[in-house]
Amino acid sequence: WLVRLHAIEALGKTRSPAAVEPLLSVLFNDQDTAIREDAVRALGLIGDPRALDFLQVALKEPGLRPLAVEAMGHIGDRRAVPVLIMVLEGVAGCGDRWDEEMVTMGAAVRALGMIGDEAAIPSLLKALRQTVTRGDAATALTRFGSKVVAPLLTVMKQESDENIQFYIKDTLANVGWRSGRV
Repeated sequence: WLVRLHAIEALGKTRSPAAVEPLLSVLFNDQDTAIREDAVRALGLIGDPRALDFLQVALKEPGLRPLAVEAMGHIGDRRAVPVLIMVLEGVAGCGDRWDEEMVTMGAAVRALGMIGDEAAIPSLLKALRQTVTRGDAATALTRFGSKVVAPLLTVMKQESDENIQFYIKDTLANVGWRSGRV
């Protein structure tokens, strides 16, 4: 078991596109959850867009969801953006629960930030309103630079929650905006 686990990790560290097919075989055929989890991580490390469709299938399996989302972010292909937005917006509220879906939402926010597609900005702005994704959303939005200033100022004018306002102000400062300059 440990030898297989290390072999999977080694395949990911090679970052070789030739390792994608063997890793996909492991992902869909191995019975060991830890091995399959490492296969998903390795696919993300390799960063080959051929893995995207297979990672979308892996999203349907509890336990692999957060890892598959994270791997999509590492791959960085814009084709993953609609799927990541659906993951992010598919769960309502957070209440008192903390479970895999909350972890998956955070991973989706980080992945959208890594990919950097402007189509994600509205969803990341919505993620500022969720306690569980707020910090990650603010960080992800900074990666868009000055493109988020106007939408953030609009949200700030409409928002009464002081914590959300804090994150918006912090994000604005991190992208270089200063009061009196638009």
